[in-house]
Amino acid sequence: MGIYLSLVIGVIIIGVLFDIFKQYRKHQTYKVKEIPKSIKEIYGDKLTQEEFDASQSYQLDSSRLVFIKIAVKLVFEVTAFLSPLFPSVYNHYKSMPEYLSSILFVLTFNILDTLVDLPFSLYNTFVIREKHKMNNMTLGIYIKDALKSFALSGVLSIIVVTVLYFLAGPSVSVDSLEDQSSVIKHFTLYFWLAIMVIDIVISLIFVPFILPLFYEKKPLEESELKTKITEVMKDVDFNLKDVWMIDASKKMKEGNAFFSGLFGKRDLVLFDNLTTSCNTEEIVAIVLHEVGHCKHRHLYKLLGVQSILIFIVFKIIEIFLFKKTLYKDFGFDRTVYVFGFVVLNTTLSPLMEIISIGLNAVMRKFEFQADRYAVDNGFTCLDSALIKLSIMNKSSLVDDPIVSALENSHPTVEERVKVIRAVEVKKDK
Repeated sequence: MGIYLSLVIGVIIIGVLFDIFKQYRKHQTYKVKEIPKSIKEIYGDKLTQEEFDASQSYQLDSSRLVFIKIAVKLVFEVTAFLSPLFPSVYNHYKSMPEYLSSILFVLTFNILDTLVDLPFSLYNTFVIREKHKMNNMTLGIYIKDALKSFALSGVLSIIVVTVLYFLAGPSVSVDSLEDQSSVIKHFTLYFWLAIMVIDIVISLIFVPFILPLFYEKKPLEESELKTKITEVMKDVDFNLKDVWMIDASKKMKEGNAFFSGLFGKRDLVLFDNLTTSCNTEEIVAIVLHEVGHCKHRHLYKLLGVQSILIFIVFKIIEIFLFKKTLYKDFGFDRTVYVFGFVVLNTTLSPLMEIISIGLNAVMRKFEFQADRYAVDNGFTCLDSALIKLSIMNKSSLVDDPIVSALENSHPTVEERVKVIRAVEVKKDK
């Protein structure tokens, strides 16, 4: 077994063990039967024992499925890398033009990944979520959404493969004497710029073009809610373009709200089921939380940090992408760069896991800042909105502090409400 193959298998196994460690700790929190005192102090009479039990039961069932999925993922990935699967698929398309064969190679594994994930997704949607009354989706809607998602994923894969192919150049025989350099100098810079442009374009077209593929999107009707949102946006001097309502209730019970766009005016998107769980003041408080992210320029800050990290990762990938031993280890007779990119990305996953811990800590700080913005603008009812949403979404109510620090991009509702109420107390003095 070559060094690259050994490294990939080792990384996969370590990653799975780490996932099991985190999931086990979360699983234990879902077994708690009585509402903890700290939760009672925050939720008060808004959370009944029955609602707590329902949330715990939902999370517990979901967790059991996650353990099975982790095991299947381990078997699939290790088998795929140890077997001649990857070179066999590539050789199947070898007679075609290389650009086309690269695209078909990637799309084939997109299909395989989808097929592996499909049973878990179906079971989660139509067994677990149905059992816990969190699902409103029909099988017909599910199939349509799955096909649309796969098509979008395919288009994105084709774009990325195209960029990679024209920057890295055609493959060469692994038996040639020297490692090939990139056809274009500054490969990392150009590839990074292309990915950043793609990311920005997706952000800009999400609400007008992508979102309507999955939800019916209508302008928010004239109402007390729209009037209140418009007034508050003027008060805080926020450039609001349009307010949209989507029919999320046709698919799920969860409620949410978000802004879309990067430059100039922003679109506000509200889930229709948000209006069934929260009153007007609470919905506006949630919207102001999102405004807080914009006012503090959190999106730009995160985009800046993430773009630097992506550049560093791409630079590391470039160092090894053109090494022929990488491809020999996996049974290829040519340097199939799309495969090399995937393998190296997998190998660097531990580094990304470590980096994400720091990023999550920053993002949790951003959430507190956005909460503070809503409260400072007079909407202290954000605490009750967060409580209602967590109950409505059957969110995890008992959190493990280690797992929370490792992977949560949001503070717990308990932490957020404590801070919000502390700010209220200070303002009242």
